Amino acid sequence: MDLYYKGEMAEEFGQKDDAIIYFTKAIELDSTLFEAFFSRGLMYYNQEKYDLAVIDFSATIKLNSEHKQAYYLRGRTKQQQEKYERAILDYEQASMNRPNHAKTYYSWAYCLHNTNKPVLACKYWNKSENMGFDSAKELKQFCK
Repeated sequence: MDLYYKGEMAEEFGQKDDAIIYFTKAIELDSTLFEAFFSRGLMYYNQEKYDLAVIDFSATIKLNSEHKQAYYLRGRTKQQQEKYERAILDYEQASMNRPNHAKTYYSWAYCLHNTNKPVLACKYWNKSENMGFDSAKELKQFCK
């Protein structure tokens, strides 16, 4: 756990590459440390290393299927890769883990829109807006 915390500190001080090294070493010592997989996945996501991020978010989910953010961020990663159908599945699960997370519904709607499912997209954009996510208002133009 010590290496994990060193990774967290490195991340906090903006030393992203060092953080990844610490998280990797922590995982090598304890392959059940889902927090290290998640944190490293987040680092990879922020560096746009999406394939690596998906691997780490998947490991997080395997170790802790009720993780509050892993499904959402794996969905976001897949969305960045334009793998919308796969992202939709993650957003569905994320909505079960975090039913009041407006960004999940917004992102879910975006993917639904990009897979020609406008009725469902509008349903989730509306839900996102009703939960207070103002960016959803901009997409109302697609809901006519």
